[in-house]
Amino acid sequence: MLFRKTSHSIWLTASLLLSVGVQSLSACGPYEDSYHYFNLFVPEWLFSDEYEPTFYTADDYYHIWAEADYPDANLQSWQQFFEQPLKEEPLRKVLYDSWIEGYENVSREVLVKSLLFEGSLISIPRQEASKQYLLLALEMEALANRPTDTWGYQGQEKLSPEAAADLIQRLKEALEREKFPFLKNRYAFQLLKAYRYTGQAQEAIQFYKKYFAPLKQKDLISYWAMDHYAGLLLQTGANGEGYYHFLKVFEQAPSRRHSAYYSFNISTEEDWAATYKQCQNPKEKALMHFIRGTRQEVLGLEDMRSIFGLMGNHEWLRIVMAREINKLESNNLSYYGQQPIAQLMQRVDQGQSLLKNEEYEDYAGQLLRFATTAYYNNRDDSFWVLAKGYLELLLGRLPTAQITLEQAGALDGPHQRIQGELLLAIQLLGQEETLSKEQENTIALQLVELFADPMANWSTQQNNQEFILELLAYRKRQAGESIMARLLAREVLSSTKTDPTESGVDSLLAFINKPAHSELELLALKHFTGNESTWSAFVRNPEAALSAVRYDVLDIKGRLLMRDPEQLEAAVALFDSLPASYDFPLKVNPFNMSINDCVHCAYSTAASFTRNTFVRKLAEIYQIAQETNSPTDYYLLGNAYYNMTYFGPAYEIMNYYRSGVSYEGFYDCRVALSFYDKAMKYAQDTESAAQACFMAAKAQQKVFYVKSLAEMDQADYWYDKFIMDDWSGSTPNFEQVMGKMQVQGYLSYFKRLEEQYRQTRFFQRAIRECNYLNYYVSQ
Repeated sequence: MLFRKTSHSIWLTASLLLSVGVQSLSACGPYEDSYHYFNLFVPEWLFSDEYEPTFYTADDYYHIWAEADYPDANLQSWQQFFEQPLKEEPLRKVLYDSWIEGYENVSREVLVKSLLFEGSLISIPRQEASKQYLLLALEMEALANRPTDTWGYQGQEKLSPEAAADLIQRLKEALEREKFPFLKNRYAFQLLKAYRYTGQAQEAIQFYKKYFAPLKQKDLISYWAMDHYAGLLLQTGANGEGYYHFLKVFEQAPSRRHSAYYSFNISTEEDWAATYKQCQNPKEKALMHFIRGTRQEVLGLEDMRSIFGLMGNHEWLRIVMAREINKLESNNLSYYGQQPIAQLMQRVDQGQSLLKNEEYEDYAGQLLRFATTAYYNNRDDSFWVLAKGYLELLLGRLPTAQITLEQAGALDGPHQRIQGELLLAIQLLGQEETLSKEQENTIALQLVELFADPMANWSTQQNNQEFILELLAYRKRQAGESIMARLLAREVLSSTKTDPTESGVDSLLAFINKPAHSELELLALKHFTGNESTWSAFVRNPEAALSAVRYDVLDIKGRLLMRDPEQLEAAVALFDSLPASYDFPLKVNPFNMSINDCVHCAYSTAASFTRNTFVRKLAEIYQIAQETNSPTDYYLLGNAYYNMTYFGPAYEIMNYYRSGVSYEGFYDCRVALSFYDKAMKYAQDTESAAQACFMAAKAQQKVFYVKSLAEMDQADYWYDKFIMDDWSGSTPNFEQVMGKMQVQGYLSYFKRLEEQYRQTRFFQRAIRECNYLNYYVSQ
């Protein structure tokens, strides 16, 4: 359900139940994992990234926590203190312990002592004072950092009580003698942390009140100290005052906004009231509502009303509204998972809302009423046009939404991009007739410009472009344009090469060869091929790129033709028609055999073929075998067709890739098996027949593998389940699989080998080297 009923507690209104909960991080408040499916209403386009913690589209742990907020703020403050330029790379290494090329093997201590100020014009007193501070700050890391790294890297020994006391004393002395205010404040900050990390909370609080609280001009480090002070107040039970100071840090210090946001984690009505009482003006009260209204577990409408009453049409109000819209779209319009795009389109076609249930519709209706009021009271603010239009869209009122957005005229900047997104979505949701070529040309330009995607990568952090592409793919699928549907669903050439089909390749060739492509079709082909030119360059001369993709697809077709020996001549002709760059030297001789498969081994017999000369020879041998029933030629054909499968060392002739976990491409050993049967039938001696029989057994085994994995419950599948060449014959799994092969008739060639060719030299060699044969004979 949508709502959980609550009293007017700290979060006031009911909570939106999402699929992801809120978990606690002891150091810095709860971590909010709000993964989104997509956002047409992109907050990153509309608002400064200093408010990023409040965006619903902050979608994973690393996005939130990987780096400090505005990490360069500290570096910039140091550069200002130096008054003369200092090389940035070593300073960054010292401050952040970052990996810096050229300084990988230099410790930060050595950098400070010897290299940091080398050749600099900074005054000697500033240099020496800075060195003393930085070296002492590096010592502080042993106290401030965690005792050990939970990931097992760079274990950190905690300072002994004696060493910690000595460090605190040296910090006090350094603070007392320091003359530069910039460094003096930093010594004070380090001393505050030292008190806190040695468990001296009251001393830390009193020191903050004595040193930092009286400062009339608070700099970056003062707010960092306030961040610690707020945590200390919470630690000692002064919750209202503590949360209030986190509020001040959030407001005044972008460089600590993330930590302050997640630490402002009020959980009781009493703490809310105590914090609210601390606020000195309407802006601070509005900020409390802003932070609460942007939390994961909260519906923000009531806080929006409070912000509006306190501050009017403030940026915080717009951010909360954007977040509420992001929640609605991400939880209702997911185009994969439990609600495929077809279900969404079905609702649209039936004139229903785009939302899943009445509770979502009711909340969206409340938001629309608020947005409409804000829109009519702030006609010069483009944000409310977008909010009103999008909420109308979500409620299924497509014509009304279109009117709202179009009557606003051309908006500016990022507002124009979102306006274009929404109008394009309305068009694709509502237009049932086939898109005209002119419409497709316009849409192609929009896909590039609206999403700032000049390379046609078709991938955005918000997944908004992908949603539009899914709508397009659906419409093309409905119109029977299967190739365009596949391309708009982001099929790429590499995936086509992985497991191609003849009908799919022929359809693709026909599409490539059609005259007068629309620009949307050309854009789809550009993405399909991975063409690295910009769209503007591509569209000026698409024929060159189309020729390249045509050759690529023809190469795929040639490999497909090779699967049927009757089509070898056609494959030869096709390969010969391609540019010379499509031919390549073979690493192994496909006509050779080995008792045990080793796909990536360097065989002693080097190949003298290129791909094209080999296919020509293969066609020649096939013709001879057909005309003469030559057992040698049939055997060579069997080897070639076995070695060119997924299981053989010459797989690259037929396959572009070889997965380590699944059978893809050409893996059918039945063709090879048919040639080995003929080689045995026409063999002139038992040694040759024994060799062909053994290879037939290998091919039969691979047929069993493919069949078994196709029939297996995927929950039971695990890597290389049937690959056991290196295993002992006593392994239970080995016995189980061999038993299944026996029962299902997939050991018939081993049986024939034992019964008819046991006395041959080849049999004696094979039983020594092959675990499968050895196990079979020993039973």
